[in-house]
Amino acid sequence: MMPTEERLFIAVPLSDTQRQLIIPLRDELQHTLGGRAIPAANFHLTLAFLGMTPVTHIPRLLALLQRQAWIEQEMLLDRIGSFGRAPHGIVWLGSSLISTRLDEWVAECRGTLRSAGFTPDPRPFCLHLTLLRHSRMYQRKLTPPLSLSLAAPRLYASLSNSEGSYYLPLSP
Repeated sequence: MMPTEERLFIAVPLSDTQRQLIIPLRDELQHTLGGRAIPAANFHLTLAFLGMTPVTHIPRLLALLQRQAWIEQEMLLDRIGSFGRAPHGIVWLGSSLISTRLDEWVAECRGTLRSAGFTPDPRPFCLHLTLLRHSRMYQRKLTPPLSLSLAAPRLYASLSNSEGSYYLPLSP
């Protein structure tokens, strides 16, 4: 039976080359902090989280996303931080300086989603790439920083199977 709702989010995908740059950092942090490493195939930079959404709304979301003008840009990922509380924390890779262009795109996208009747996560935008789950808390500056070219965002569904969560791109 097909699900009537899926857990959706809008994120910037990472290329295979970008993922390969991040894997050693993730592995080093897992060795130091413990926790569960996020599979490289699941690496992404979340821009808007929608949560459980009726699957009948997916075509409308895809159309809204397609109309959002995106300009490819570079982002320096220069800090490691965490959310939550140990031992259930999330360790992430992020940026200490978000470009005005990216910040404005996220604000416009979330505004468009709200105007269309969707309810994106209201928490302040914090660009991050999750590296570990169920980990101890951690923070530090990443030197040297990683420079990533940000490709156009996609709509994703967060799904799960016997091996855990995986993210299915719903847009090209």
